[in-house]
Formats: sequence, structure tokens, C-alpha cells
Amino acid sequence: MAAFSYETIDFGELETGQVSNCFVILYNLHQTQKLKFDFQKSGLMCGDNLKLEPMVGELEPNSHQNIKMTLIPAR
Repeated sequence: MAAFSYETIDFGELETGQVSNCFVILYNLHQTQKLKFDFQKSGLMCGDNLKLEPMVGELEPNSHQNIKMTLIPAR
């Protein structure tokens, strides 16, 4: 039982190589179980680089974690 808090993820218009960050919150909604997460490397088109921090982790029941998303466009 996990959820992300976001309405939309919009990095805006970027130039090649320009870094843009967005944040989402990952929630563990379970009352008693821990949530382990492990984001896989993204397969974005056009060679863009999307980094997620942290990539792996564990959330206690009823807790949350900020996830930093960094986009570096290739073109």
C-alpha cells in the first residue's frame, strides 16, 4: 500500500544539459508492514537522464520519504 503525492510532474522547458529538479513524496500507507522500494534505471527516450534520489530504501509503516527527481535533457 504505497502512494505518491503529486498532481503533475513538470520539469518545464529545458535547454540541452540544463538540470531541473522536482520532488514527490512516497508514502507507506500500511499500518503494520514496512515498504521496501528499489527504483530501476529509467528508460527515457532521446537519451535524457532522469535520476531519482534515493534509488532504494525502506519506509516504516505510516511514514513517508521525499524523492528528488533530477532531469538532464540530452536535446
